[in-house]
Amino acid sequence: MKMQRPSLFLKMSFHSFLMKLLKSRYAYYSLRQNIKSLARLLTIDEKELISFVMELFNDNDFNLHVRKVYKTIGRLDFGQLAALPELYAIIRAISPQIIIETGVASGLSSAFILHALRRNDSGWLYSIDLPPYMIRL
Repeated sequence: MKMQRPSLFLKMSFHSFLMKLLKSRYAYYSLRQNIKSLARLLTIDEKELISFVMELFNDNDFNLHVRKVYKTIGRLDFGQLAALPELYAIIRAISPQIIIETGVASGLSSAFILHALRRNDSGWLYSIDLPPYMIRL
C-alpha cells in the first residue's frame, strides 16, 4: 500500500511536535521506509503496520494528553520523536507480554509503549532508570 504525503495521510490534527516531525521530508521518507523494513523483518503485512500508525495518529485523546504533559516539561528534542510511531506499531503487531525499557529520560517512549500495550489489552512494561548522580573529583 502506497502511503500518501503527510498532509493527505493525516486526516486529523494532533499535537504539534508530531505534526512538525511528519511534515519534514526526511521524517516522512523515513517513516515510509521504516514501515516497509519492519514489515519484512517481522513478516507482517505492511498494511497492518500502516493501520497501527494511523490508529495512533487518529487517537486525539492520547495525542492531546501527550501534548499537555509535554508543555509542562518545556523541552523536546527531535531525537525523542524519531521512532515513536514505529515503536507503537511494532508493539501493536507483535503483542509482547513483557517489555523491559532501560533509560526512561522524559518518559515519552514509555507513554507510547504503554498506550500500545493498553490497545493490545495485555502486557507489562518494566522501566529501569538510574538516578542522577555526581562524581567528586
